[in-house]
Amino acid sequence: MRTSVRLFVVLLLALTGTGAALAAPIHAAVKADNLAKVTALLDKDPSLINLKTTKDGETPLHIAVGEGLATMTAFLLSRQADPNAASNDGTTPLLLAVGNEDIDLVKLLLAKGADVKRRDNDGAAALEIAAAVGSLDLVNLLLAKGADPRGKDKTGMTALHYAAGDVGPDEEEEAAPATGTAAAGAASPASAEEEGEDEDEVPRVEIYKALIAKGAEVNAQDEDGVTPLHAAAAAGEQEAVVYLLAKGADPNLKDKEGKTPYDWATEAEEPEIAKLLKAKMKFDTLHGGPGSAAPARPARRPATSR
Repeated sequence: MRTSVRLFVVLLLALTGTGAALAAPIHAAVKADNLAKVTALLDKDPSLINLKTTKDGETPLHIAVGEGLATMTAFLLSRQADPNAASNDGTTPLLLAVGNEDIDLVKLLLAKGADVKRRDNDGAAALEIAAAVGSLDLVNLLLAKGADPRGKDKTGMTALHYAAGDVGPDEEEEAAPATGTAAAGAASPASAEEEGEDEDEVPRVEIYKALIAKGAEVNAQDEDGVTPLHAAAAAGEQEAVVYLLAKGADPNLKDKEGKTPYDWATEAEEPEIAKLLKAKMKFDTLHGGPGSAAPARPARRPATSR
């Protein structure tokens, strides 16, 4: 599966919230933010606290978090809701809160025992999702709570791969079929920047800096051979490309199709990034940088007697 598709699925899952069919009155009461009704139901039958919907396997806590209901979330946790309960696709309330960039709910869930390293069925953890949605505050919080900056999902992608947002030279073509409210909610951070929706958004290079400072592997390759440099180049993240190169990213590494980050930048129509990558590749070839053999020294002539 292409890198861009994997990321799109993660964002779709995280930002959609809870769209599951409601299996019982408690799920409907939580969704309606009816605290009195939820209290009455739990007083009558405490076992309802972790009851899952039949379709998606979501608990009342999933629904409260997905809807951004802080008071309801706190109440459910006070009634022993499981902060690590997983839906059918492995999504936990923490993953939902991170995807929604709801830092207050993230802090609340962590304080109540949410596992920062818990991964969904595709292997994505909270840190990867935080990097994908471009939240430096969440990235720093999760790292401080023990998130693994070198961790990988099932395709081998790390948080540094996710930090690029939508990535891959064919991202637009592959993401095009998605329609409806969920797809609109999962718009890429890069698109939001272009449209000027959030002028105060932290530059994504800061996320790269935070991850690398905690030990993220600069040249990590996923199952397709894609590196964070490939991803950043294709996503148009020029500052990130410059930073990755400064931290030792190898511009000569190729994916399984034999393409370098330069090729990805070219296919993504990022000429400035392609230009600097080409210059770096040439420099490394001449001077023995990452991925290139050091230039051969002229052989010494054997000493001759006169």
